[in-house]
Amino acid sequence: MTTICRDTTVTLWSASGLSRAADASAAILHRIRPARVKLHGSPSSLKSEARAVAFRVRAWLGDDCEIAFGVAGDAGGKLSLPELHKRRFAVAETAHACGVGYVELNCESRWKLDQPGFRAEDAAAWVAELTADGIVVGHSAYDQPTLHGSYPW
Repeated sequence: MTTICRDTTVTLWSASGLSRAADASAAILHRIRPARVKLHGSPSSLKSEARAVAFRVRAWLGDDCEIAFGVAGDAGGKLSLPELHKRRFAVAETAHACGVGYVELNCESRWKLDQPGFRAEDAAAWVAELTADGIVVGHSAYDQPTLHGSYPW
């Protein structure tokens, strides 16, 4: 098979879960054979589905396919703070188990509005947990562009 997009990163996401996203994307992944596939979801969905989906993607594309995570940073806004932190820190464990070297935190409105559990110190603790395992951490924020200047950090 010809690789036509080797330097491309493809993001897999579905409101129905990562497994559904992988199923829906299998044919195009086989066709374009990207170097990297980013699995995007909440900390809970990454914990429950990422290992199996990463295994499937590497089976399709080869063991050299890089798997990255995109983490829905706003997820868990109704959880208690201890539970919210526990789920976030589980991302590092799951990333390590999947051989992930890059995690992108997608921080949207809750982070921009300075809400409890979504403050600079929370982000710093999460980044420290991830980087302690040697993971490179990135940031994205696509939604609510009018709020981007309001980040308190």
